[in-house]
Amino acid sequence: MRSAIFFGLFALMILLPGCEELKQEQQAIELRKKCEELKIGMSREEVIAIMGEPSHVIKSEDDGEHTEIFVFDSPRFAATYTQCVIDKESGLVDEIICGEGYRIRRENDRED
Repeated sequence: MRSAIFFGLFALMILLPGCEELKQEQQAIELRKKCEELKIGMSREEVIAIMGEPSHVIKSEDDGEHTEIFVFDSPRFAATYTQCVIDKESGLVDEIICGEGYRIRRENDRED
């Protein structure tokens, strides 16, 4: 009887971490699908309606351009966080980053 209980507990210890990895992988797939629904030029409100509230909002100023970067929770194994860069003046999406292989930006209208 004791050995059956020990074996059952041992099996749970082996299987539970694998279940957590599967859960995180599924969350990563769902996050990527949501992120790919985002479009350049969307409003903050549209982004939040699709993605939910960001975990962090970073306010930035670069060469006189004020932006907000919405950062969304990503799986712990993600190399790049899911992000959405919003022009603070217009309130519209300028850049979308859904991970390493998916990044789109608004084309620059200015001449350099």
